[in-house]
Amino acid sequence: MTAEEMFRAKDFVPFFETPALFVYESFSERDIDRIDIAFYKYDKKFLVYYVDRDDPVEIDMPLLKAINKQIEEYGW
Repeated sequence: MTAEEMFRAKDFVPFFETPALFVYESFSERDIDRIDIAFYKYDKKFLVYYVDRDDPVEIDMPLLKAINKQIEEYGW
């Protein structure tokens, strides 16, 4: 299973891409619950955040596995 398939299983879709950045986004019925996962390709870092609030994001194991798979696919 690819990282994209794993993210789609968690209701995340590819949202934005440049040579330096790739973002998955989850769309919720409530905009306040929208989450982005940004992969900074040149820096080999990622960030998980709510788009419209400052609360910490809880990550379950399937989402962590999808993040790790994406990192693996990037060869980090």
